[in-house]
Amino acid sequence: MAEVLTAQGATGAGYVASERIHAMLGGRQGTLVIQHGGLADGDDQSTIGTVLRTRARRASPGCPVTPLRPVRVS
Repeated sequence: MAEVLTAQGATGAGYVASERIHAMLGGRQGTLVIQHGGLADGDDQSTIGTVLRTRARRASPGCPVTPLRPVRVS
């Protein structure tokens, strides 16, 4: 699932987005959220991003949820 918001003016533009991803990797399944955005003002451009895993667990039943702190991506 993804949500995107964009804006554009005469000399610049920007966007912000949130994406929720459900996946299994190495016997673990979980959900993470990627929040990212970008700005452009003439030749100046910048981006931001954060990854937050909201829950993870082993594929086998009874395994506790493993929390993870947000990771700043730049």
